[in-house]
Amino acid sequence: MSEFFTDLFVFTPGSPMSGLKVGLLVGLILFLFLIMFLTPMIRRKTQNKALKKVLGQSRVGMTTFALTLLFFLLMRLEQVYFLSMRLWIYLTILLLGVWFAWKLTAYWKIQRRIDRAEMRRQNTTS
Repeated sequence: MSEFFTDLFVFTPGSPMSGLKVGLLVGLILFLFLIMFLTPMIRRKTQNKALKKVLGQSRVGMTTFALTLLFFLLMRLEQVYFLSMRLWIYLTILLLGVWFAWKLTAYWKIQRRIDRAEMRRQNTTS
């Protein structure tokens, strides 16, 4: 367990990264870029107003996270001092999860607001 924490802060590790970790990270980066490019198509085809609003706001965030992960991956593979720490990659992935949870709660709040407005419209017409 102590090796895990010491490996987080190793500035110039002996081996850059294992093939599995690089593959998973590249897969995550490609997934973010794919979702970023599919977002406009999803927004056009959906009738969900809350989803349209959240997707419209999240495209820049996905691009930012994908480019940041790509930058840290390249720094890790090239073993650049200080920027090659695994800590930066793990923090970026953690922030991606927090950002995703934040967008999910934003979707729920917007959806709840839309549902309340529709219920008020139904009550006033009845």
